Amino acid sequence: MCPSWKATRDRVHSPKGRASLIREWLRLQSQAGIDVVEESRKKKAERSWGFIKSFPNRTMNTLSRQQHHDYSHQVYDAMAGCLACKSCAGQCPIKVNVPQFRSQFLEVYHGRYLRPLRDYIIGGTEFMLPTLAKIAPLYNALLNQRWVDSLMRKGLGMSDSPQLSRASVKKQLRAWGVAEATPTSLALLTEQQQANSVIIVQDAFTSHFEAKLVMDVVELLSRLNLR
Repeated sequence: MCPSWKATRDRVHSPKGRASLIREWLRLQSQAGIDVVEESRKKKAERSWGFIKSFPNRTMNTLSRQQHHDYSHQVYDAMAGCLACKSCAGQCPIKVNVPQFRSQFLEVYHGRYLRPLRDYIIGGTEFMLPTLAKIAPLYNALLNQRWVDSLMRKGLGMSDSPQLSRASVKKQLRAWGVAEATPTSLALLTEQQQANSVIIVQDAFTSHFEAKLVMDVVELLSRLNLR
């Protein structure tokens, strides 16, 4: 049922094992007078300033984690093997949903400890892409360096990172005269024009890593006489 248990045959990496660890963790938190529900609520309400404000404490906790015993680390290691496939929720007789309480646990855990550096890099990639796209040749040249590939693979656990597209989707669409869909421009369209229009809700990753794919879709729609 559980892929991680089938691969390891370790009870800790079974739905029952993870549920037992969470139950014990909740007991210890309650015993220490910590309301994890309230802590989770505060974490969800946290804005950018709250993240920055708590960064020093989380850094200190992370650096000193080897010196202080915290049962949370054992739970974290067990949750790290979960693939979030939800086979436990669908096939387990008692319908234990490990991915759900795993995400709730990680929210609290990373409110106390830093995430791996890889998480911050991947999480911030979407915001950095427009800037990186301006230096795409340099970015791609760096990725082709063996030492950079080795550093990312050994230090961050990232391999075969995709290269940025040299072509710019925005420039090409502007050259083709493809209008950007905005509330104002859409409101000016007649009913017939709206019925003959297709709005492409594009994500940053496809636009910058697979620009040709976006252009091919737009070209196909144009040949079908769609706006």
